[in-house]
Amino acid sequence: MNIDDFWTVIETARTDAASASGDPSQAFASALVERLAATWKQTILEYQQCFDQLHGAIY
Repeated sequence: MNIDDFWTVIETARTDAASASGDPSQAFASALVERLAATWKQTILEYQQCFDQLHGAIY
């Protein structure tokens, strides 16, 4: 997964969560989990690698 694909997953989950009621943070987290769960294991691992790289870069 490249960085553009990573951000596409994030933005799609945000869009999905926007129509949900309740806590926006929880809605986003649920939408992200649902979106990733619908993919292959390899995609989830690649998403995690991108997340770890970005998270490490800001800390």
